[in-house]
Amino acid sequence: MITSTIHNAERFGATGLIDDLVPIVNEMHDKAGYGSQYQGNQRRNYDPFLTDPRNSLWMYTSCETDGCSGDPSTDPYWVGWPGYPIDEPASEARAMGWLSFEYRTTGELYYATDIALTTAWTDQFRFGGNGDGTLFYPGTPDRVGGTDPIPIESMRLKLIRDGYQDYEYLNLLAQAGMRPQAMAVAKGLFPKMYATATTDAQVQAARQQLADLLAASATGG
Repeated sequence: MITSTIHNAERFGATGLIDDLVPIVNEMHDKAGYGSQYQGNQRRNYDPFLTDPRNSLWMYTSCETDGCSGDPSTDPYWVGWPGYPIDEPASEARAMGWLSFEYRTTGELYYATDIALTTAWTDQFRFGGNGDGTLFYPGTPDRVGGTDPIPIESMRLKLIRDGYQDYEYLNLLAQAGMRPQAMAVAKGLFPKMYATATTDAQVQAARQQLADLLAASATGG
């Protein structure tokens, strides 16, 4: 498994040595106007690599979606990407399940879930974002009672779960021969990799569309 783009793997003659390619989300579909060589949807470039059934394509959700240092709020480039900082729209934490379906990837890499575990209740600022790399809180007996410490999942972790449950709806529709309809709903909600800041009402409406399509497919309607 290598966190790289297909472009770099080919440039170094390493493609044949890699089983799982994991580009960061910014390099799968970057924004135009910033001089990136990855602007526009890059997904088709991975098709030759995936002709080998042993290979797979994941995506890497990293601090590159919120700047990795300092305060990204003044730079419009960092707006709208999927990611897991605490103070970003909830839809951005839920988006990766949908985007995995849209970009036809089979896994997601996230580098850590407990970087700031010991200070999670009071300080999670790391790598330019509050909560970056920390998806759990320490449920120590002095905070939650009992006799043994337990992990307390964050709301972001629950949103990530919800997003991958949404993926299962999308995948079921694809298996039922309704991939175009599923894709239309997904792109209606998250049209591009960096356009994932939506309201909960929009997310729930899209999820209801998927449920209605599944119901119709089950009844032959």
